[in-house]
Amino acid sequence: MQRVRFLFHRAKMGDGHAIDDGINLWTTIWNPGVWFKPFLRSSHAEVWQPYDDCFTVAEYKLKHGHIQPWMKDRRFIGRCYTSTMGAIGGMNRKGNGVVVRPAHAILDQHPNRWYFYETEITTQALATANTWANKLVLNNPGYGLAEIASFFLPWRINTPRMICSEFTSNWAAQAGLPFGDNKVPEPVKLSLRIYAQGYIPLDLDTETCVNPKDKTRITEPIGAAP
Repeated sequence: MQRVRFLFHRAKMGDGHAIDDGINLWTTIWNPGVWFKPFLRSSHAEVWQPYDDCFTVAEYKLKHGHIQPWMKDRRFIGRCYTSTMGAIGGMNRKGNGVVVRPAHAILDQHPNRWYFYETEITTQALATANTWANKLVLNNPGYGLAEIASFFLPWRINTPRMICSEFTSNWAAQAGLPFGDNKVPEPVKLSLRIYAQGYIPLDLDTETCVNPKDKTRITEPIGAAP
């Protein structure tokens, strides 16, 4: 079995990332399910895979008794898949699109702004999902203004590109997870769907429940992949 985590970013209003702030605010307004679960608000989603079954340098050191030289000055390890707008502006109208990046480059700076759900899938399921994802990385269609607009409109603008939570949901579907499909949920809607199936969201910085009441919920996700 292979561990995998689904990451969700909580925007910090007023930090200079206007689009991120707008997605967070707008999708919260139009998803009543999060009104009573503010701990699930989010503006971005990623799929996080471990290095040697470890997500942190501390976990790796505990497992092996040492760390690799390249792990120095890093907290999080592994790699993250997503579809991201990147720096769209000026002459760059393509953005980043589907990418795979080192976890430390995404998470080390503001770990307090992230939470995650963890589950396990089979080695075959991981290979299937990653084969699909890696083809998209190699044949990256980019990310455009239409994808950004999709966060703020009641319909999806038809393009060959994907927003972050659309990619994440499709990756989960490729892996055979029960909350994955090929629809286009906003990050908060995808998080609500995962939460409704019994998965427990954990704060990245502390690895404690983002909602203290979840300590009384089930410990095994409903419908977790065999």
